[in-house]
Amino acid sequence: MKKHTEEIAQDLMNSLHALKKAGWYQQIKSTDELSQVEFFVLKGISFHSSEQNQQDFKGITPSDIGQIMHIASPTVTQHITHLEKKGYVIRELDKQDRRVVRINLTEKGKQVMADTRVKFLKVFKDLVGYLGETESNELVLLLRKSSGYLSSLQKSNVSDLDKRKEKNREN
Repeated sequence: MKKHTEEIAQDLMNSLHALKKAGWYQQIKSTDELSQVEFFVLKGISFHSSEQNQQDFKGITPSDIGQIMHIASPTVTQHITHLEKKGYVIRELDKQDRRVVRINLTEKGKQVMADTRVKFLKVFKDLVGYLGETESNELVLLLRKSSGYLSSLQKSNVSDLDKRKEKNREN
């Protein structure tokens, strides 16, 4: 018997919630010194810096971190301050525009992220071993498809929000 769309949607929501609630993400942090949000900010900085050509990379600005992670600027500043005091990041003035502050990982920050990546990879290797290659590949395809769909929803919501703002300005 086929489930109704609403029941399937509820099962999907419950499954994703259970995945988040399982706490596996906390186990891969390579240090207990960081709060969960500080860890995610550090991970965001690390991810952004790894996407760039290392020779050209000058650091990421706090406002870029806020936009990427959907965190308000004062909150980003607070977490960067904590990360800096703990020795994971350094603030540097941009050489071309001294008004701009750029954030970079210190060696300690790079090491924590490298250690975390090793743990992260092990968890997912173990998951592939548990699910098997076929189910793992199916999961990858479904997650990519879902991510694309949810990203398109966010983009259309942002577009709709921009249209509403423009309409409000006209009135």
